Amino acid sequence: MIARLALAICAAFLLAGCNQSPQQKESGLNANQDQHLTVALVTLSPGGTPPVTESTSKGEAYQNDSQKIGDGKQLFTQMNCGGCHSHGGGGMGPPLTKPQNEWIYGGSIENIVSTVREGRPKGMPSFRGKLPDDQIWEIAAYVHSLVDGAPEAAGE
Repeated sequence: MIARLALAICAAFLLAGCNQSPQQKESGLNANQDQHLTVALVTLSPGGTPPVTESTSKGEAYQNDSQKIGDGKQLFTQMNCGGCHSHGGGGMGPPLTKPQNEWIYGGSIENIVSTVREGRPKGMPSFRGKLPDDQIWEIAAYVHSLVDGAPEAAGE
């Protein structure tokens, strides 16, 4: 009886795998590949060895571009970031307008990108795979501008 039950469960798993469309199988493969291609953006790392970091030239380009800041502000609203961060002033999530040297995970644009991409314990969700990397950088540019007085967003 137990052998038949185990066999039925194995057959169900095999059939479930066979029912995936080629697109579903491909998207699962690409998602796994993307995870291996991502580089860390901050020097916070468990185990004592520093992670590979991305050049800050990308961060400088985003944080000084008023169009990208404006696009980031629009995405911040569309993704309901204000629901937790109360439009930067804090709420359920931490305030984004306090001095960045007081931020737990760092206030540089690279640290903000890492936080948005990877999420943080106790509430900040990961947006990896939900937003393209350039949109994550745009949100980070907007958040960075809330404290640093970056150029006004385009169209304001």
